[in-house]
Amino acid sequence: MTDSCENLPSSAKISNLNCIDLSNPDNKASASLLKQACTESGFFYVINHGISQEFMDEVFEQSKKLFELPLKEKMKLLRNEKHRGYTPMLDEHLDTVNQIHGDYKEGYYIGIELPKDDPEAERPFYGPNKWPAEDILPGWRGTMEKYHQEALKVALEIAKIIALALDMDVDFFLQPEYLGKPIATLRLLHYEGKYSDPAKGIFGAGAHSDYGFITLLATDENYGLQKLVPMHTECNWWS
Repeated sequence: MTDSCENLPSSAKISNLNCIDLSNPDNKASASLLKQACTESGFFYVINHGISQEFMDEVFEQSKKLFELPLKEKMKLLRNEKHRGYTPMLDEHLDTVNQIHGDYKEGYYIGIELPKDDPEAERPFYGPNKWPAEDILPGWRGTMEKYHQEALKVALEIAKIIALALDMDVDFFLQPEYLGKPIATLRLLHYEGKYSDPAKGIFGAGAHSDYGFITLLATDENYGLQKLVPMHTECNWWS
């Protein structure tokens, strides 16, 4: 997600990604752009999504505060069997073929909050979140809960456009059996800053395909993401 396609870094424009404007009343045009993006590169920018830059800055700042905590404090919030909480550096190993060890990143997982006595909480990936104490990170939970809710709204709007791109009813994916109670995971990620060295099997994040229906990636001024795009018989890396 970004605030404007006019303000993209020059390196990003090399990829010529389509921009999906959620304020555009022409749903057919948006569906056409999205379909082209999904069939050609798998990536696109989303603009006018309704999340203010001011709030995005606050989310990034609060995320930074979490990762700046001493490791001892972060380990108290270690990710549980519901995949909620903290994942330490090198914990996630995305490409076991080419990586000598896990990714040079740490993360934090947040999902839709469900109390322990909710019947749905017995299912995998559902249940209560793990939160840092309010006296350690004041306001952190409130910020992240709000952002999770706002990002989910954006995802549901994109789901409508995906449905149109597939020649389905606009609300097809909003039916209870599809995205009525989604496994919507907010992942905060912090990369150590160590340069990847593919020849030595060292990566900030190994090569992978995302799981799930859709991934929304909040961007900032730090570059480095690459995507592998099949072009007929060859594969090309785009930055």
